[in-house]
Amino acid sequence: MVAAFSSAGQDLAFDAAAGEVVAPFTISTNGSISQPSLTGLANGGRAVYIFTIASDGEYAVVAEVCAPDDASNSLYVNIDGELRDPEMIWDIPVTTGFAEKRVGWRGTGTASSPQYAGKNFQLTPGSHRLIIGGKEPDTQVKRLRIVKQPPPPAPSPPQPPTNLRIVGQQ
Repeated sequence: MVAAFSSAGQDLAFDAAAGEVVAPFTISTNGSISQPSLTGLANGGRAVYIFTIASDGEYAVVAEVCAPDDASNSLYVNIDGELRDPEMIWDIPVTTGFAEKRVGWRGTGTASSPQYAGKNFQLTPGSHRLIIGGKEPDTQVKRLRIVKQPPPPAPSPPQPPTNLRIVGQQ
């Protein structure tokens, strides 16, 4: 069963263990999910979270993660679509213990230079699916937040030119 979460406000938060968690992901005693070995999309763990939002806009996913070293710091993440390798790999900066990090995508970049360091998802009101796929061992996810991003600032109106002079005709 997949737990459903909804929010009428700007943010939505839930525990990683509260979704539909499929092996080789396991749930630890601290409530985090992780997997014991390196996998690809076909044989990795999978966690699905159904959530509902009230207003359209750009949203980010922020996760409380533990990524202890370069061999244990990546997952796959997407909203409303199946995961794709390598575009949707989230290469997490190494952490000491658990830390909140904004989800990014490798895209056409590299592990050290992702194309989308902070990925925004354009969402409409209604129900959505957050999907997390396992990749590297011991990358732990404890808590997740869906955060509405502020709209971009409105462009400034054009300013009239200054220091104009009338030049006489000859």
